[in-house]
Amino acid sequence: MERKRAAWVGAFVVAGGLLFALGLFLIGDRRLLFEEQFEIGSTFGKVTGVQLGTRVRLAGLDAGEVLEISVPSRPSEKFLVRMRIREDLRQLIRHDSAVAIQTDGLVGAAFIQVSTGTDESPVVQPGAVLAGTDPIEFADLIQEGQSTFRLVSREVTDLTGEVSNALVALTNIVDTTDAVVVKVGDQVERVGAIGVRVADDVGQVVSDVRGVVSGVR
Repeated sequence: MERKRAAWVGAFVVAGGLLFALGLFLIGDRRLLFEEQFEIGSTFGKVTGVQLGTRVRLAGLDAGEVLEISVPSRPSEKFLVRMRIREDLRQLIRHDSAVAIQTDGLVGAAFIQVSTGTDESPVVQPGAVLAGTDPIEFADLIQEGQSTFRLVSREVTDLTGEVSNALVALTNIVDTTDAVVVKVGDQVERVGAIGVRVADDVGQVVSDVRGVVSGVR
């Protein structure tokens, strides 16, 4: 009985040791502890969602994790995020590589995305610091939308005022044109009346001339 109990205890201890070793292996493999790595840094104005252990991806591939976040000493300075990345990916990271904080979907976990650089740019060296791009938050989008709406509303209001002024000016022009047309019509009527009188006078003169001619004959 004692031997059976000892065997069960030994099996339990062995199984626990195996599970512990397997857990360490899985954790080490997830955190890339068994691969050669190098460290670089990046600066950000805000580090929304970033914490120790946040995943680092290179062109979508899991490449490392965040090791440290240094808080700036002054408001004008930026946060320094130190990252650990797989050594076999270093030839893809150049000095012109873009570093940005992104999220999986709208409400997913944050991660740091590093893009591949260009062939002309030199390979990044361990300890180098790359400029980062701050994340775009939903609140920022709402604020930007509100600012855009205010700007559009102000432009529409100004345009409405200008259109109203143009309509008033056009109405004044139409009124002036109508007045000119009426005056021209009156003048035409007067000229017509004068022409009729002149025609009558000419007819009378012709009649008188005919009478004189008849008398002479």
